Amino acid sequence: MEKKEPSEAKGPRKATSTPQRATSTAEAAKPSRLDRPRATATRSSPLPPPQRVAGKSPTMSAAAASATNVAVIGGGISGAVCASLLAARGVAVTLFDSGRGAGGRMAQRREVMEDGTELRFDHGAPYFTVSNDEVARIVSGWEARGLVAEWKAMFACFDRQAGKFTDFKKHCGSSVRRHLERDDHTCCLLCLLGVVAKFGVTIGRMDWIQDKSSWSLSSLDGKDLGHFDYVVATDKNIASPRFAGLTGRPPPLVASQDVPVYRLTAEYASKVINNIGPRKPSADALAKVAEELFKEFQATGLNIPQPIFMKAHRWGGAFPATAIGGDDRCVWDKSVKLAICGDFCASPSVEGAVLSGMRGASKIFGRSHSQFADTVSSTFSESFTQGPN
Repeated sequence: MEKKEPSEAKGPRKATSTPQRATSTAEAAKPSRLDRPRATATRSSPLPPPQRVAGKSPTMSAAAASATNVAVIGGGISGAVCASLLAARGVAVTLFDSGRGAGGRMAQRREVMEDGTELRFDHGAPYFTVSNDEVARIVSGWEARGLVAEWKAMFACFDRQAGKFTDFKKHCGSSVRRHLERDDHTCCLLCLLGVVAKFGVTIGRMDWIQDKSSWSLSSLDGKDLGHFDYVVATDKNIASPRFAGLTGRPPPLVASQDVPVYRLTAEYASKVINNIGPRKPSADALAKVAEELFKEFQATGLNIPQPIFMKAHRWGGAFPATAIGGDDRCVWDKSVKLAICGDFCASPSVEGAVLSGMRGASKIFGRSHSQFADTVSSTFSESFTQGPN
């Protein structure tokens, strides 16, 4: 967790750790990187257009790409990667996200205390692992530019019987642990270069217009968002029956069965869900959950100081029980030019989300994922340069 004083002068910023740190979800706080030079990014020349491959279906030409309009729903890492790959090859991309910015669970949460002190938490994805070669090509480009780095901090689990922390490395295999190095998660922001991003917009309706072979999108409040040749949906809630419980309307797109996932214990989660329901929890409900979780943390017997800040967060779309994308790692319906991507299509991880976004982009271009992956590394390695602000 980082603490930044409100009266900070301009210039290189410094961060100090708070004497007492705690989060209700017991997530690790992020190491300080604020004294590093800021990273900026510029787009390079477009990549060469994909070529027709013998024995394969025709791929999208450069001219066709420039005339193609794609809507990407969801600004998490899956949507950001997919959008950036499409934009880098000349496609006009508009990204919609109901949040305040890009990143999804990879974004930091910022909270301001009464005295103006800003606290920052990596509460969604404090680290991620990479084992897939396709994803490794993207991550290597990020790493070369200082956007991600190998996780060096301790990673352990608490043995309650022994009353101490033990090394968790043996449970994680040989995968390299990495975490986003920039405090503002530049990685996700860079993915949106060349993309028209519209935040604070929730998709309320999606209509396939058969005679125009395009999609018509509107927001939850009924605003017309335009027509698009393709749609990439990366928010599982638009395809979930739970959407009706949240908005009072049917989901814009029904694609899979909704499955509840209990993060703590089934008994505790059931009690909370029964009391709160599928709607967004109230502040009082979240405060109660945070207090109960902290009491359980105290029960470990560790010498735990009283936290200076404590808050529970409930994720609306996380921890899918079953991947719905199969071997493709995404769901693709060519007849209506619709791709569904996200960790719920591949695996419940950052790597799964990145891979699914890549596969969705490859489907739109009509290329096999192996052919498309050959150009991915250059997309992320050549499109961005690093330098001071």
